[in-house]
Amino acid sequence: RALLRQVRFPAQQLDVASLRLGRPTALLPVLHYALVDLSAALSKFLSEHGHELRAKTDLRFVEGAYRALREDLGYIPSLTVGQFFTNGFAERKVLLCIDVVTLSMRMHEQLI
Repeated sequence: RALLRQVRFPAQQLDVASLRLGRPTALLPVLHYALVDLSAALSKFLSEHGHELRAKTDLRFVEGAYRALREDLGYIPSLTVGQFFTNGFAERKVLLCIDVVTLSMRMHEQLI
């Protein structure tokens, strides 16, 4: 929560109960915010590298996010896309979101 407050993630979008159950619907807003809304510079960087993450279905967004993380940000997610979309794996999903937010902040600092 502290990390999300630090990056000004809208608190009303965080569903803690669903997060504890590992529901993907609770994590998608966090990933979207970290990769698209947190930094205009990062969003532009990803777009220029062929990773358009806006206006996608949830599945296509996560596939694109994973591709961007691997190819341009040097991060290999510990969950597969299939595991991300199943209920469960709550701890690993939260750790994934923490890593992505931290990586996004670090990349933002490098780009500005």
